[in-house]
Amino acid sequence: MTIHSPSNNAQIWNVAPKLGVDLARVIEGAVMTPADLSEMLLNCARCWHTKKCARWQYSARGQVCGHMPAFCANRDILNDVAAR
Repeated sequence: MTIHSPSNNAQIWNVAPKLGVDLARVIEGAVMTPADLSEMLLNCARCWHTKKCARWQYSARGQVCGHMPAFCANRDILNDVAAR
């Protein structure tokens, strides 16, 4: 399965790999549903913390992180998927 996203994509595409999460693989493996991904994309679209998110991503560059920060609306599902 391949999932493509536009260049002005939701941050979920950038933050998930920082947790070691390959979104296509977790959907393909039925760990997460396409509906979960849709909800996460909506959360990113509605997010008020874009600057915090960008700073977190910058500080986490080049490393795999243990968990999402508290401000992220997607933290629970991403932390759960990353822990598996």
